Amino acid sequence: MHAPTLADTAFARRLLDDGLVRPVELAECLATQAAARRSRGHEPPLAQLLVAARRVSRKTATAILRTLAHSWITVGPRRIAISVEDDQVGARLLAAGQICRYRLEAEKIVQGVLRSAGVPLGLAEVLARDGAVESAVLEGTLRLVRRDLGLSASGARSGAGQALPAAKAGDLVFGRFRLYCHLGSGGNADVFEAYDLVRERTVALKLLRPELESSPDSVERFAREARLLACVNHPNVVRVIESCVGGSRHFLLMEFVGGPSLEDVLVHLPSQRVAHVLRDAALGLAAMHREGILHRDVKPANILLGGRDGAVLCDAGIAKRVTKGMDPDLTGADHVIGTPDYLAPEQVNDGGAALPPACDQFPFGVMLYRHMVGTIPFPGQSGPERMVSLLTRQPSPPSEFARWGGAARPVPRALEAICMKCLRSDPADRYPSAEALAADLGRFVAGKRVAAERLGSIAADRLRAGWRRVRGMAHAVRDFVSGT
Repeated sequence: MHAPTLADTAFARRLLDDGLVRPVELAECLATQAAARRSRGHEPPLAQLLVAARRVSRKTATAILRTLAHSWITVGPRRIAISVEDDQVGARLLAAGQICRYRLEAEKIVQGVLRSAGVPLGLAEVLARDGAVESAVLEGTLRLVRRDLGLSASGARSGAGQALPAAKAGDLVFGRFRLYCHLGSGGNADVFEAYDLVRERTVALKLLRPELESSPDSVERFAREARLLACVNHPNVVRVIESCVGGSRHFLLMEFVGGPSLEDVLVHLPSQRVAHVLRDAALGLAAMHREGILHRDVKPANILLGGRDGAVLCDAGIAKRVTKGMDPDLTGADHVIGTPDYLAPEQVNDGGAALPPACDQFPFGVMLYRHMVGTIPFPGQSGPERMVSLLTRQPSPPSEFARWGGAARPVPRALEAICMKCLRSDPADRYPSAEALAADLGRFVAGKRVAAERLGSIAADRLRAGWRRVRGMAHAVRDFVSGT
């Protein structure tokens, strides 16, 4: 078997397992790849073809390839220097335009397969073996990298027992974390994919921004996230491995989940798969609620695919404990907390006041609505406009968009029922708990009847909204008459 086919096979299997591409779409790209091999003598990576055909997003393809590469490459104590060398060789070849990112990630997968089979080749050797880069270019790149890392021509480090220097400025943090890439940013921290030289594993490293280290509120908020996540032990909540808050070190070490976020694939996944992912997230949310913790920022960017036991809920940066000794609120009472598109009405109305656990269910309705319709249920040009829309309008059911051809996909009646129940304006009218929401999503996935009452919930919400408008008009007329 030609070596890149190993990577393409693993990549295709992962796409099909996650429901990110249909078999017929995959077959079309494989046919294109075969035609290129016959006409030009070499085949482009499958990931590159799928991205070019707009079957998979660039970010999703890169994330999956990186996950596959890390899952196969085992880095032991004697492999650290080789891993640094491989990273630098790949970075230099990419910067020089000698190889595309998809081919590079595919060759890393091949390298991992060969290592697991007992053939410990470096990345440069794998690239030369497959003819991915010219030999002269590889030799020159390897020579420069080994010179920068203080390695001999054979790759051995001069001076046994010396600590590894950083591959480049900023790559080595606190003397033990080598940063791979930036995964995302929050309100007060940055998250990186990193390699822990002590634990010898790939991790997610959350670092407090340097400019906020002198802010007591920011440091306390960072420490509170570590405390709250450490209280929750559930396969669908990101696991905290270690935390350090104090002095000049502020970091949160978490398990690395290599898949894309739900934000990257929400409008592309089939409804069954989205419901399955949200069910996992609801189970993780239920575990947080059992510990008396409100997440307060559930959104697709904070739901990661690719965990060992399904989707994983992450980022408790603004979470708050509401029982067992409440944490102090680090925001003002009139400050609205959360992402505007996914706020529940009570989060806007009550600000920093005590919120019910049902406020964390509302974002599930927004995510399902986005998945089925393609837009959020409460549109607006800005955050304040969307908040006004949230407080004054009732969203039209997705089936109404489908009736006029405005929906992004066919609207399953049962999924619409779950969506509209989560979007109820009164928290008491939503599910009694996150477990109940997860159970109903599970019923939909299994093809069973869901507990949400579709017509009843929609009609009740609209009736209440209409009654509020009539009552408001009556009060306005009364005030006008009494004032004349």
